[in-house]
Amino acid sequence: MSEEKLNRKVAVILGTDVVGYSKHIEADENLTLRTYEARESVLLALIEEYGGRVFNTGGDSVLAEFPSAVDALECATSFQTRMVEANKQPDSPMKMRFRLGINMGDVVKRGDNLLGDGVNIAARLEALSQPDGVSISKSVHDMVAQKTRHKFHDLGLQKVKENAFHAFDVIMPHTQKRQGADGTKKPLLMAALAAVAVIGAIFFYVFQEQGASKPGNQVISLNGSSADQTSENSPSAKTSANKMSAPTILVMPIDVIGQSEVEGIGKGVTESLIATLSKFVGVTVLSSSTSYHVAESGIAGMNLKTAFGIDHVVSGTVQYLGDAGRINLELVDLDDGTVSWSDKRDFTAESLFRVQDELSQLLLADLAINAVVGVNQGANWANSFNTIEDYMLFLNWRQEWRRLNRQGYFASEKLLKQLVKVIPQENSAWLYVLPAWQVFQKITLGLSIDKEADLKELKNLVERASETTDMEEPYILSAIVGFYFFGLQCDEAISKVTTAIQLGGSVDTLSGAARIYGVCGDYARAIEVSKQALIRVPHDAGWSITRNLVAYYYLNGQEDEVQALIGDNINAPDMHGEVLFYFAYASEKRGDLEKAQEYLDRAKQAGTSIKNFKRSFIIKSDSHEIMQSLERLGLDQTSF
Repeated sequence: MSEEKLNRKVAVILGTDVVGYSKHIEADENLTLRTYEARESVLLALIEEYGGRVFNTGGDSVLAEFPSAVDALECATSFQTRMVEANKQPDSPMKMRFRLGINMGDVVKRGDNLLGDGVNIAARLEALSQPDGVSISKSVHDMVAQKTRHKFHDLGLQKVKENAFHAFDVIMPHTQKRQGADGTKKPLLMAALAAVAVIGAIFFYVFQEQGASKPGNQVISLNGSSADQTSENSPSAKTSANKMSAPTILVMPIDVIGQSEVEGIGKGVTESLIATLSKFVGVTVLSSSTSYHVAESGIAGMNLKTAFGIDHVVSGTVQYLGDAGRINLELVDLDDGTVSWSDKRDFTAESLFRVQDELSQLLLADLAINAVVGVNQGANWANSFNTIEDYMLFLNWRQEWRRLNRQGYFASEKLLKQLVKVIPQENSAWLYVLPAWQVFQKITLGLSIDKEADLKELKNLVERASETTDMEEPYILSAIVGFYFFGLQCDEAISKVTTAIQLGGSVDTLSGAARIYGVCGDYARAIEVSKQALIRVPHDAGWSITRNLVAYYYLNGQEDEVQALIGDNINAPDMHGEVLFYFAYASEKRGDLEKAQEYLDRAKQAGTSIKNFKRSFIIKSDSHEIMQSLERLGLDQTSF
């Protein structure tokens, strides 16, 4: 069909989706279907009442068009208000929550269906929405802002694959004001944020084959040598595609188009990109020698993933015309072959270095959010900092802290001293949350010189953090710290994690909630929320969520599930030591002493804390079957 014959128009599109629909189906399919049917009937009646038309539906989603942006907004907010009230009813058998998004844009009419970016962005906005919330595009906001009673919260520029759009939350009594951008305060940072709503095949792949990074800044060569930036504590690089727990990045040599006398610029830009990306410890960056080797070999596309375990490829050009130039960069996700980020900048000879640094920082922020941390959590965190550099400092602190060993503690402690100097005063809760986690780890790793003084400091930090009631982080902090050190009972701790999940339910919150469910004996719930966390995070960097899930499977008597979860990833060079301790026990139990010894040796080399391992697996006595097994293999607990 030619472009001229396409039936195009501008339409207001409303997209809806059920939060956690698959989880509901797994728990009780019949109840889920009955509940959704009842809730959908309310939605369809409201769409008709406000003059809308349903043009597409899925198992748990509806797409509708409206002739008026105001009517679409009133329909959406009315529906969410009714759903919140329905979920509050004591006789409600299932608490079903929805996300809604509204966009106004160009669409193509094909029969009764609508297609095109106008529909796609509505779907992106729906995924960006909070549970029970409504997110709208700027085109809708500008149309309705002066015509309705509603107030709006600016989320700034969002970028999803090929779509970029400015988004707003509709403020309602039952929703929280998220830590979003104000759209003008931090333009460089907000331009880097992306809101990706791809749940399906790619997440299934991530769940089955966790990819990750080694601790420490890394630029690794696939020919067996390490570049200068490689951490001395990093495992040796391998030529095979061993899966790591964070993404592996290849920066292809940047091509120069135009003037032959400036061809050296391409190598300079390539090296600059590698140096910038290697500042984030959550990714593995391949060296420039590997980049040129791959370029010469002609290997491309999925063959890079198959041959070398590469997850993302950065490529680009430098174009010259007279004294002016342009840098074009793009990031390709090899999981689905799509361009997940792209940008370009014009420059002069005087501005080249500034422009290439700016583009490198934008690329780094996109990688950190979309490939490592997870979109919603990453975007919210990013808005707590004024610059990308400050945000990277925070992510590096988090990455080191999550190693949960002595080396990670001391590395994160050093980063925290820099971090507290750059946290904006309007986000002061972070000034207590982050130091509290640092002191918590200091105590749990047995590094306290004066434990009583540290406990007193920890209690004060938690109390100060808890003064902020609209963030999820203080609730999960007070639940875990209170349970372990200050006599908080399970019902109180669970109440706190429930509030934290309602306020956002980020990956870290879900992981913390799983820990509380686990120590309170609800292993099935701990498994459930751990799985949710794994689905939401692109890569389980450091295997931190995975190692907890292994413990919950064991505690719930589902040891067969451990093998299905880990599979060949047990051979990952950076596999978490707690998982290796467990596999040493499991191998010894079935009589494979050679493998058992291998796993034990690797766990020791990882510097894993035996105290944390016993805490994760709720081991309260050295007579426990796991400890007896490890001791038969020669484990000396006093050396940990």
